[in-house]
Amino acid sequence: MKIGYFYLFWMVTLCHVWGQETPSPLPKPSINKLGLEVYVLNNAFRYDSSIVLLRRMIDAPTTSNEDRFYAFLYLSHTYKRLFDYTTTLEQLDSALFYGRKTAHRAYFEANISCQKAYVLFDTHRYEEADQRMQQLARTNYQYLDEEQRAKINMQEAYLLYLQKRYPNAERRYYEALTHLQRSSTCDVPMIYTKLIQLYEKMGNEAGMRRAAAQSIKAADSCKITKYGLYTYEELYRSYERLGNISAAFNALKVYDSLNTIYKQEEHLSALKDRELKYQQEKNKINEKLYQSSLKNEQQKNLILIGILVTLSGFVAYFILWQRKKQLQTEKERNLHYTKQLLEKTEEERKRIAGDLHDSINYELLSLKKSEKQDPEVINTKIDQIINDVRVISRNLHPVMFDKIGLEPNIEQLIERFQAQHNLMVSTEFDYQGSLSSQAELQLYRIIQEGLTNIIKYAKAHAAKITLTESAEKIHLQIRDNGVGFDVAKTLSSTDAFGLHNIIERSRIIGGTTHIQSSPEGSVIDVEIAK
Repeated sequence: MKIGYFYLFWMVTLCHVWGQETPSPLPKPSINKLGLEVYVLNNAFRYDSSIVLLRRMIDAPTTSNEDRFYAFLYLSHTYKRLFDYTTTLEQLDSALFYGRKTAHRAYFEANISCQKAYVLFDTHRYEEADQRMQQLARTNYQYLDEEQRAKINMQEAYLLYLQKRYPNAERRYYEALTHLQRSSTCDVPMIYTKLIQLYEKMGNEAGMRRAAAQSIKAADSCKITKYGLYTYEELYRSYERLGNISAAFNALKVYDSLNTIYKQEEHLSALKDRELKYQQEKNKINEKLYQSSLKNEQQKNLILIGILVTLSGFVAYFILWQRKKQLQTEKERNLHYTKQLLEKTEEERKRIAGDLHDSINYELLSLKKSEKQDPEVINTKIDQIINDVRVISRNLHPVMFDKIGLEPNIEQLIERFQAQHNLMVSTEFDYQGSLSSQAELQLYRIIQEGLTNIIKYAKAHAAKITLTESAEKIHLQIRDNGVGFDVAKTLSSTDAFGLHNIIERSRIIGGTTHIQSSPEGSVIDVEIAK
């Protein structure tokens, strides 16, 4: 039997580190899974499937240099199984190219040298193989694992066999068995088959039978038909050379039956391989359809994103435009409020001037003309002038505000409103006087403005003023049972000076104003946080 038979079906993974100098880069789980899948496919003679599987991985743009190294290495194993040793060496060179691009260059270089040595040995280029093995030996086989040691021992044993140093060859074969039984039990039939060949040369038929029995046991245990086939082929050829025709015939009958089974398995594998190719082509078509669908979906998504971006732009523009419009409206409202404030101030001055001219001035002139009149009449006129001065002064500013405080001034204000108008005003006070005098004056003006608005617009016959104080805030509420109004519309109009006056005065003292209105009446709430 040719020496190539002993290596053609031995799945070699890698030469792992035995030395201490360089750590071994362990393959990723996905690579181990790939190696096992290729091993199974090759054992089932589905070599095309192995090649397609590995080429896809090699051509994938995301595959790393280390993963490409393993892919080319597994390709070399596949081509070796096809007896294509030239392509096997080419794949090993490709593997070496990517291995040198990794961080474990020396490790991968040694492994490729190891693999090439086996190919050279299988093709009977023993001298070249021996040179490579000696090169590895000089590094004390730093990058070889136990399985690779077994192969080296087997190669050494075969060289001893060729030199007819049979006892030495036998010892080396058993050394190889020791390593292989610990690393790859299912591959021991290869060494036992070589022992059959050795024992034949030694004329030891009992040794031949023992080696054959161990080989068949291992082949059956691992369910590898080809190992049983090669064992019986070597057995019947050895018996034939020894002249034991009967034993050779029996071995040949078993060989023929195994060969029939082997051919059937090969045929079934070919059918499965064709079915796999069909499925792969189908998957390719489905993949193209999926990619086309995905592309269309991506285009739709891009269009949708474009629409959303455009809409977002319009929404952002609309919000900015609304904000700008709101700021412009606020600006116009503030200008209008300032204008109204100036007009009201001017009207107030005009009213004061009229009061002084029509009442005080008239009474003083009347008093001047009546100097010789009855003193009692003069005193009456003087009292009238004093009273008019008090009224004018009170309208300008509550005279005793700082002395008597907020609540009494509010009560006086309400009394005057009730005396002058048909309006009943009730009050509820729970105020401890925590505000400054200036802030209290603003509250007083807010109440004054609120009552004025009720008289002018609400057509109410009752109102209530509530002033309460808590640990967190001071709350003023002005409520009426009038006809109500549209708050938003009124505030946006040019005729809401009184309401804006209330809002601005509350803002000055750190408060906020909330206005609610309905046909049942209106409520103004002013809250001042402490």
